[in-house]
Amino acid sequence: MEPGGLHPVLNWSDGEASLGGSVLRPPKQVWLMQTPGGDVETTFEVLQVFDSIVRRALARVGGKTERKLDELPTMSEGDRRRSVYTWNVPVPTGLRLRALYEFRNGRGVASPRLLAHKLGEPRVDAKGGADVGLEHLLGVPIGLKGEGGIEMSILFATDPAVRVSVLQAGEGGSDSIERLLLEYFEDVRTLLPDGVDPDVALGACREIFGDFMPGEPNPKWTFEDEQLLEGDEGDVVPFTIRLNLSEPGRSLVGVQVTDVSHPSLVAVSEIFALEVTEALEIRLLKGAEIGAEELRLVYRQGKLDAADLQAEIDRMWSSLAEDPELSAAVRASGIDIDELPELAPPVRVLEKAAGIDPNSLLLVAAGGAARDLLREIILPRIRARFGADAIRQEQPAE
Repeated sequence: MEPGGLHPVLNWSDGEASLGGSVLRPPKQVWLMQTPGGDVETTFEVLQVFDSIVRRALARVGGKTERKLDELPTMSEGDRRRSVYTWNVPVPTGLRLRALYEFRNGRGVASPRLLAHKLGEPRVDAKGGADVGLEHLLGVPIGLKGEGGIEMSILFATDPAVRVSVLQAGEGGSDSIERLLLEYFEDVRTLLPDGVDPDVALGACREIFGDFMPGEPNPKWTFEDEQLLEGDEGDVVPFTIRLNLSEPGRSLVGVQVTDVSHPSLVAVSEIFALEVTEALEIRLLKGAEIGAEELRLVYRQGKLDAADLQAEIDRMWSSLAEDPELSAAVRASGIDIDELPELAPPVRVLEKAAGIDPNSLLLVAAGGAARDLLREIILPRIRARFGADAIRQEQPAE
């Protein structure tokens, strides 16, 4: 933390506006900025990072999950610090025309990610489309009785007319999630010549994601036909993919974007997943939510009741994205922030749960990273704020 209690905030800039979280069509020149500046940041390190599913597979087999690209000297400029010169955002040649970049200061505080894309980035909007499944921790409910829709938008990096279609797992051929992942791993091997064999990495995906990668597509799952979208550079165009998924199951899914004028120019969204429960509730999952198992932790109740404890957990979770010091503390503890859920809070607090002592609370964590975040970061800070008896000790698993 800088003098005066201010957290350093890093961001990309084109000289006029901050660019973190946006989509650029390279080549572009950007500045690297930190506010407040401080006097200890002599360099910024620029890295290319990979999508969650790709990172998880590479990590499973001991591969590198990011690639260092550059190290830029910095200078003081008023109350901020910036790179001495601009950084040239490279044109993505692989990974289906998309690349993610971030930069970090010497203390590991990271900037928002910058996406370089030749066409545009289809993004899933994290909104529930059905008033169901509120008791679930993982995934956003987007349909019931097998029918629903994925609310999406495309942020155009250029101004073509594009066709949007859906890729499923198990389809085989060039239009399948498996083929897409293999291409990703082949591109990563090109970027990191000492990296992981693509077939080995694809095998790791099958181990991690299991029945999210079925041998063939479910014949009772159908998606809306291709859609034609148009937009100018910088436009955000919303659209909905209608679903009819009339049988329980799971699948990795991607959205493919094809330039109408140049059909060989094809890009894709980040890979996400769909799950249909036995009750035919459709849930959307992203990132670490895919394949994660809910973990049940029992704590003796302290002076905070379930609602108050949930409010504090949610508050801290919300501040994680905005508080670089908290983010740095999480990373320093060895917890991979990128393996925490994206579309739902990481921990849910329940009271009067079946099989639980009435004087205890059940805390359900969305996987191992969420459990570690709760134990090592969230609960110690809650106890420091409200007292050691805010929540009592964890009880042995039965």
